[in-house]
Order: sequence, then structure tokens, then C-alpha cells
Amino acid sequence: MKNKSKTKLIIFTLLVIIFTSLNYVDSKAIIPKTLPVQGRLLDKADKPLPDGTYNITIRLYKSNSTGETALYEEKDKLVEIKGGVFSTSIGELTNNPLPEFNQNIWMSIQIGSDKEIPQRIKLGSVPFSLQSQKSEESYHSILSDTAKYVAENPLPLGTIQIYAGKRNKLPSGWMFCEGQALSSEDYQDLYNVLGTSWGGSSAFNPEGEPVTLFQLPDLRGQFLRGVDMKAGNDPDANGRKQYKPGGNAGDSVGSFQAAIVLGDVNNPANFSSTTSFSTDLVAEVPQDSQFGPSGTNSTTTEMRPINVYVFYIIKVRR
Repeated sequence: MKNKSKTKLIIFTLLVIIFTSLNYVDSKAIIPKTLPVQGRLLDKADKPLPDGTYNITIRLYKSNSTGETALYEEKDKLVEIKGGVFSTSIGELTNNPLPEFNQNIWMSIQIGSDKEIPQRIKLGSVPFSLQSQKSEESYHSILSDTAKYVAENPLPLGTIQIYAGKRNKLPSGWMFCEGQALSSEDYQDLYNVLGTSWGGSSAFNPEGEPVTLFQLPDLRGQFLRGVDMKAGNDPDANGRKQYKPGGNAGDSVGSFQAAIVLGDVNNPANFSSTTSFSTDLVAEVPQDSQFGPSGTNSTTTEMRPINVYVFYIIKVRR
């Protein structure tokens, strides 16, 4: 190895690639704590050092003054030099971490056992992004603020969500949308939100006092549709029926519209006076059509797009 050099000049280029991603995992495990460095070493005649393997020592200082103690040092790093160019990184020593980059930092190089090259290079603004603590603090602050907001503004009772988990892993405070009948006495807050929109009846509690049984939505095998609210997007809005006895009908949440099946187009009694657009749609679909991903023709009794199963769950307790 070539440990001797009469290098009098170093021309430095720092190529720093720093990642300060606010990823939703532990940021300390993601943000690199190393500083890649690339430089070109010239001798006193401004010629590149001969190609070969060299031992170099890299030091970091808090100023450009001589005689001060280095903030950081990595000794005898083996680097390959070709055409005077070398590439390495510092900060890999677990017992000697890089200094905080919230201050001016200067870098120096020493070749082998030669004296340290007196010229020091001031690190520019990019390495300051290694001050990842600021990003970590911001990240944890964001998480804290988010958690605080969620705690202070939980999802409202009656919120329906799509759930793709296992049935026995249902989160606390949620139920599956299966049309369960609940007591207004046991679920007073939820009853104040839902009422009997999805069905209801009168009953008595064990003490013989009257209570209302109100039903949760039964969304098994169902598609959901926004209430028309007199927008005119659903020409059959007023003809929608109660989904369960005691529930809402017409242009209201919880009302129900039955499936239009193939063959109904030939039976006008199955349509309301406003379903001309629906009959036109059904008439365009042949009795034998490709509905599934298999590519084979099949006869069906239902109009439907390609779909997949999920659970619908509803928030019932805070």
C-alpha cells in the first residue's frame, strides 16, 4: 500500500445523499447516519495522485483554525484512488457518531502518515440535513398532533367503514352491518344518531319499561348509494322502499331499491313510472353475457358490475 504522499493540495467535491423521509415507521431506523464523501487528490504539481490503494484519515472540525481538537475522526480508511478521484463515507463507527450538523463544520484529509493537509473544506448547506433530529422531532410532533386530534375528534357514531380484516379481529366500538336490533336504552347515543332510519319497533326492557329497538344497516351483499337529496340524479328516489319495517322510505338514508334482474324488461309491472332509463339499460344486456373474469358466458338473474367482497362495519360506541 502507498502510505506516503507529498500531496499539497486537495480539491474537494462533496456528494451527499441524505434521506430525511417522514416515513410512518421509526425514522431512526430509516435516516442514514453516514456522510458520503468524494474528492480529487492532487500533488503539489497539480497532478492526480498515482492510482492505487491509500490509507486516509478524515477529520471534522468546528472551525478553520489550526491546533484545535477534531470533533470527529476516522483513521486509516482504505480507499481506492483512480485518476486522483476517491470515494468513501464516514460515520460508520458506532462508538464515535458524527457531530450534530447544526453548526459550521470543516473537513480535513490526511494521506497515510503524512501530515494533515492544512487546507480544510467547509461543508455546505446540504450536509446540514443530517441534522435529522429536527425531522424526527417534527415527525413525532405530527404523530402527537394527529393522535391528539383523533382523540379529540373521533369518528362520529354511525360512521360506516370498509373493513378487510378477520371477523374475530373487529376493533372495539364497532359492529358488522348485519341488521342487528339494538335497544335504545343500551345504545342511547347511537340511537340519537340513527333513530329508526334502518328499521325499528317497540319493545319492553326486563323491568317492563318501554324501549325502542332500532336496527343497524344490513349491508350484506349490498352496494351503497348516496342519498339523492332531491338532486335528480336518481329518477326513482321517491319510489324507494323501507329496507326493514319501521325504516325510512323515499329519498332518505336507509331506504332500499330492489335489484333489476334480467328478464324484468319484459315485465313492465316491475318498474315504476320513472324507470324508462333503467329499462333501456337492461334491454341492452343480452340474457347470456360475460359477467365474470373467467371469460365464459353464463346466465344470471342479476345486473351487477365486477365486484369483490368486503365487510361493512359501523361505529356504535365512542
